[in-house]
Amino acid sequence: MRARPALLAAGAAAASLAAVAADDVASYLVRALTAALAAGLLLAGGRASAVRPGRLLLAGALLVGMASGVLAGVQAVLDGTPPVGGAAAVLYLGYAPLAVAGLVSVPWVRADLGGRLRVLADAAVAGGALWYLVVLAVPADVSAALTRPGEALQVVYVVLPALVVATALGVLPLAAPAARPFVGWAAAGMLVLGAGDVLYAWQLRQGTYAPTSAAAVLNQAALLVLAVAALRSRGVAAAAAAPPARARALVPALLPYAPLVLALGLSAVRHAAGAPAVAGLAAPVLVVATGVLVRHAVATRVAARLVQELADEAEDARRRATTDEPTGLANRVALAAHLDALGRDGRPFAFVVVDVVGFRTLNDNHGHEHGDALLRAVAGHLVAGVPGASLVARVGTDQFAVVVPLGGGVGGVGEVGEVGGVGGVAAGERAARDVTGALPATLPLGRVRWPLRVCVGVVLRGPGAAPSASAELLVEADLALRRAKHGEGEERGAAVHVLDGATRDRAREASALREALADPDLAEFDVHYQPVVDAVAGRVRSLEALLRWTSPVHGPVSPAVFVPLAREVRSLGVLTDHVLDRVARDLRRWHDEGAGAWTPVAVNLTAADVTDPALPCRLAAALDRHGVPAGLLHVELTEDGLLHDFGAARRTLAALQERGVRVAVDDFGTGWSSLRYLRRLQPDAVKLDREFVQAALHEPRTRVLVAAVADLAARLGLDCVAEGVETADELDLVTGVGIRLVQGYHFSRPVPAAAVPALVASLDAGGGVTTPAGAAPAAAGA
Repeated sequence: MRARPALLAAGAAAASLAAVAADDVASYLVRALTAALAAGLLLAGGRASAVRPGRLLLAGALLVGMASGVLAGVQAVLDGTPPVGGAAAVLYLGYAPLAVAGLVSVPWVRADLGGRLRVLADAAVAGGALWYLVVLAVPADVSAALTRPGEALQVVYVVLPALVVATALGVLPLAAPAARPFVGWAAAGMLVLGAGDVLYAWQLRQGTYAPTSAAAVLNQAALLVLAVAALRSRGVAAAAAAPPARARALVPALLPYAPLVLALGLSAVRHAAGAPAVAGLAAPVLVVATGVLVRHAVATRVAARLVQELADEAEDARRRATTDEPTGLANRVALAAHLDALGRDGRPFAFVVVDVVGFRTLNDNHGHEHGDALLRAVAGHLVAGVPGASLVARVGTDQFAVVVPLGGGVGGVGEVGEVGGVGGVAAGERAARDVTGALPATLPLGRVRWPLRVCVGVVLRGPGAAPSASAELLVEADLALRRAKHGEGEERGAAVHVLDGATRDRAREASALREALADPDLAEFDVHYQPVVDAVAGRVRSLEALLRWTSPVHGPVSPAVFVPLAREVRSLGVLTDHVLDRVARDLRRWHDEGAGAWTPVAVNLTAADVTDPALPCRLAAALDRHGVPAGLLHVELTEDGLLHDFGAARRTLAALQERGVRVAVDDFGTGWSSLRYLRRLQPDAVKLDREFVQAALHEPRTRVLVAAVADLAARLGLDCVAEGVETADELDLVTGVGIRLVQGYHFSRPVPAAAVPALVASLDAGGGVTTPAGAAPAAAGA
């Protein structure tokens, strides 16, 4: 059923074209009626249509064309001959400005005056260039004649259609998607109309124009296409649109300059051929120049706007990158930049970190809405209450930071003194009071008042202090905050801790340790070995593996320092696995290099290790990875690390012993429950702490204790090792009470893995005391 209206419309269109080609008067009347029909369709498109302004202006253009056709028809009837030129032809040209205005008024993707001026300037360039091209292309006598008013109409019939067509093609890729069908049909109609007008001008010049000629048929075809455009304009709704495709966007930028390039090329060819100057070029050159200048002005304006938009976007991106969204405060990025700037300038400041106690409870029990409200309220009170030059930032889920300059609102610079001194701590406490004083005791959250409690950690930087990286300051502040959380002092609901010099050094070492542990190869850590010698047989019984850390910043760091730090940062397990792997690798290498029989190696374990049920598997994996027989790895554990969970420790140690691993209690006698260890852990050996060995030479009571431990070990069937034997007198003392396994500097300091085969061979050969070259110096707690 839908095909019948289409067939009828096609038939009517064909009939109208035939009528135009058949009779002069019918040609004028049919075209006038078609123009009226298209105008009526445009006017009846509905007020709600998004293209209504364009429809009205295009309807006006068609009505002008209709009036021109009626006038020409009347003249043909009255005069008996069709008019050529005259008032009807001049009136007909009035459609052009109305058509241009209608096209530029349709909805665009980005509607702005600059874009419409750009399209009009491009159209002027195209029209002027085509005018210039016409003047150059025709013979000299014709170009001279075209400058006369009576002949100029022929040029106008070429230039004005070029303006309309260039405008239509320029608007098409920029129009909103909903309006593009209408604009596309309108552009097609204008293109056909322009072709008919150019042909009309040519026939007019040749004296061959007739109302039934091809120019008139093209004119009628154009009116039919515009009638289709009118139909496509009905019901077009305004809608947001995506930017035009890049290929389509290039059309309005390049198309107007195609005739200009042709005109310039033809002008160059004429000049090279020595052709004489052509009259009548001033006007088209002026039109082109005006279009180019307007285009440049619009482009400059657009470029300035784009630069401003880019600057605004960059500023917005910078703001978002440095701002905490929920609170509007500075974030960690902005805080780090501020701290680094203060460090470079050497200005004194207090770095105060505030932890909101109970925030997670509030968030979980009352919802994120209350949690966000609490954060915003705390942020507002801090910003309003701290000294004006301070920076307030949010650095964690429930943590805020305030950087308070010293020497202004919180004491003077002279009051800061040494960072670790009494004056510095006092300045830090004043800074903390200023911050906590800005916070109320309770905050209204919905229908309840939430009691606000905070923990505060303070880090100070005195005047002229060495610059500290922001990451280091954050580590120190985190340490101070942890001290505050575990402290006992409270004031107005705030627990405060000011980091002193010793704690700062510890924080820096902790930061360096974190960096060392971040290396997958743990390259800063090495394992040294100290022999346990059978003093009676004069041979090495086993080795003890001792972990060493050489920091590029702090140099060699004692195990007594870095082991507690590793426990604090929860990385002892990483170090244990590293030692197990290194020991298994060294055992494999010593054996492969022909060092003789396997020598067992003992590894020190932590409380976390021996209560980990996965430890036997971790140890077995290290041995399997390097092909080392089971039983060559022994373990040693200190008393003070096992006081909390004997049951878990016993289960883990029993699993190790089932795999052939010997267990020794290290530093025996220094803990609180030595006999309990022997009863519940059932070790294979005890290692008498060097404190007893060294004191036994001068204290008879201690000598009795050493002998009692040796006798107790023998009665229980345990090996007993005397640690810290450094002199011949100490060796004689321990062997005199029945201890034959000894360890200490009297035989060797701890040595690197490469020196172990030679050391073992030397001790086994002579049974004497030797300290190989290159051995590592003693370290406290080794």
